[in-house]
Amino acid sequence: MDRTGLRVGPFEVVSPVRVPETGSWWLARRVAGASREPMQVHLLVLPPDATADQRADLTRRYEVRRTLTDPRVPSTIGLYEQTGAIAFAAPATTPLSGALHGRRANLLPLSPATLLDVLLELTETMAQAHGQGVVHGHLHPGNVALDATGGVWVHGFGERTEPPARYIPPERARSESPSALTDVWGVGAVGLALVTGHPPWPSSQTAAAARKGSVDEAIAPVTRQWPALARLLARAMSPATHERFPSVLALRQELLALARRAGGASDRRAIAQWLAMPCPEEDDADLPTSQPRTPVPHQDGPVLPAEVQIEITDPEAGPALSTGPLPVPLPSGPTLSWGSLERSGLDAIDHANTPPPAPQVDDDEPIPPLPPIPGARQARIVASIAIASLVVGMIAWTFARWT
Repeated sequence: MDRTGLRVGPFEVVSPVRVPETGSWWLARRVAGASREPMQVHLLVLPPDATADQRADLTRRYEVRRTLTDPRVPSTIGLYEQTGAIAFAAPATTPLSGALHGRRANLLPLSPATLLDVLLELTETMAQAHGQGVVHGHLHPGNVALDATGGVWVHGFGERTEPPARYIPPERARSESPSALTDVWGVGAVGLALVTGHPPWPSSQTAAAARKGSVDEAIAPVTRQWPALARLLARAMSPATHERFPSVLALRQELLALARRAGGASDRRAIAQWLAMPCPEEDDADLPTSQPRTPVPHQDGPVLPAEVQIEITDPEAGPALSTGPLPVPLPSGPTLSWGSLERSGLDAIDHANTPPPAPQVDDDEPIPPLPPIPGARQARIVASIAIASLVVGMIAWTFARWT
């Protein structure tokens, strides 16, 4: 039903808008009221013939959302009971579900730092929500989104809905109530999907696989690329809730440890720009195999041959990581907020370059490898030795000159 022109409090609906949450969403602009109200909001509007249960659910959803103060969750402006609407302040965002096809087709490179940056932002949001007694319960790439600047947004709090079948946690597949440990599983599912380009559960016999809960097959490709990350995902997504990390804060600490070892520069902005390109409708399960998005362009400069093998030799970085053809690196761009990675004091490094791969790919083709974790520690050691040698040489020359 077209709601254009509808007045909701000080706002007037101007057009429909895509928001990664359930319900009928509309873009509205302020036409009256106090100047402290935002100029533009997203409205969740009930149909005119909404039932009492629907209105009660809208009120409950509003009460849940207004308790959350995390800046990555769209903030509530107000509940308009007479119209049956909630106003939210949030920028336009694009869900990460659109990145899955890009990962499978090797159109969207993903550095370890960027992956960990997104997951750290997500765990921080979940930790704050759990501290306020709120459980999300159905995390998946479709309700984790990026805005135009690369900022992470988490949608879906307060919804009474089931996650997509291929992202349903094992306990929910067994008709158990969600808990904070369900969100631990959800963070792992988002990370797994971003690395592999595939949901945790296969497209066939999805319900049976979810009830069984084993993700060993889905994590196997990650084990070959980054064993330490694979072990983390396996624990976070354990079928038994008591075998998972005891909280998202515990999961966050392990992610921070991985980030410190990996180093690197996060570039969420480039992913957000790629996601914002025009594309056909996408879903979380089986994304289309052809779309007008193009590979992220590689940087100017030397290009490594595709057959180069790079292996970590830093003992502090954990098991060695070997890769085959290197994916296209994310382009350098304006400085952006690193979020949690910046707070952990990571050093920026340059990513290797490789020509863009052919975009034609089938859903069953091999998963593109992550770019190698660079040996930044060795580079610092070599630089320190060179500087020390130069200083010693200068001292010896000065002493010889004056004696």
